[in-house]
Amino acid sequence: MIQQIFMSEIAGGRQTVLAHGWHPNVTNGRLDAEPPETTDLTHPVTSAAASNQSFRIVFDELLFGNALEEIECRDGSFSRVPEGATPEDIANCAVTNDLLPTFCTGAHAVCLDANGVPVGVKDEAQGSAPPDGAPDSIRMIDGAVKIACGAIDVPVNLNSSFWQPAGNQLVPAGRTAFNSLGPAIILIPEAGRMPSASTCHFEFAPDVTDKQRIRPCIPTGGVEDTDDIGMCEGGDTSGFSFSTESIGLDSTIPSQGSTTWRSTQRTITFILTAGPDPASAAGATVTVDEGGTARTDFTQRVSPTVATRFEVIFPTDLLPATAYTINVSGLTDTFGVVIPPMMLSFTTAP
Repeated sequence: MIQQIFMSEIAGGRQTVLAHGWHPNVTNGRLDAEPPETTDLTHPVTSAAASNQSFRIVFDELLFGNALEEIECRDGSFSRVPEGATPEDIANCAVTNDLLPTFCTGAHAVCLDANGVPVGVKDEAQGSAPPDGAPDSIRMIDGAVKIACGAIDVPVNLNSSFWQPAGNQLVPAGRTAFNSLGPAIILIPEAGRMPSASTCHFEFAPDVTDKQRIRPCIPTGGVEDTDDIGMCEGGDTSGFSFSTESIGLDSTIPSQGSTTWRSTQRTITFILTAGPDPASAAGATVTVDEGGTARTDFTQRVSPTVATRFEVIFPTDLLPATAYTINVSGLTDTFGVVIPPMMLSFTTAP
């Protein structure tokens, strides 16, 4: 059973929140508490960050790690570890090439080629230290855990994500101690990106189970001041979903309604709450009304240095003492989700 799910949320300022479950050391915004709790870290998430996102999915029991992670072989491929394999079995497949057929055999052998011949676990010397009989690289198995947002399967960074079998449920869970809770799957979307304005949930591959062959499930929640988070049937993850932030206009340069913008300042900037897809900038629809006349001699782009900035750049000066209205539509996030239209009106100085 999944006990807690932590993630990054935007509402009230970016912070790590307990998005699902319960823990005695995580505040929940109760004003009747002594002292009153001024933050709210346990509530349904309706604005999960669409950038720099990560998840900690905490379980009440150990899972079979071989269904979650795989090891790198000497030839650069990756291999699943057979159930029941021991560290000694791995070490037997990390010996020198000429000894592999002798030692790397049996039901628990890993890193075999298409013909069943052992190629060996990648086990390089670390500086002056010799190889230690362990794999140098482990990654999450593709598809072991999925983040599904409607019809979008969010790519997972298989190298940054990992299974952490250590930890326990009773350690303090203050802002700096979330990483103590386990066992847990730490799930990192590729580049930390999530589709915006979407409803998402987690799915687990059929072979991901605990030691009793029960698939993970997510109970419907919990109640205040108790660890009774309810029950769930193995494989049922419908007890939790979350919504991601809608990317919108945060501010502009010049500011909305400004009357002091100098006509020699040729770059107009829309600052968004999260970065749009730079590839969508060229296809976005931008209209510029210059004192009642359409102006078209501009270029448009996402800033190459600040990912959240969309720029409209004019090759020559603007007109002085002139009202401008700029409309932008058709920008998307990196998943193709359309960002709501934006508008800026300002007047240049005389």
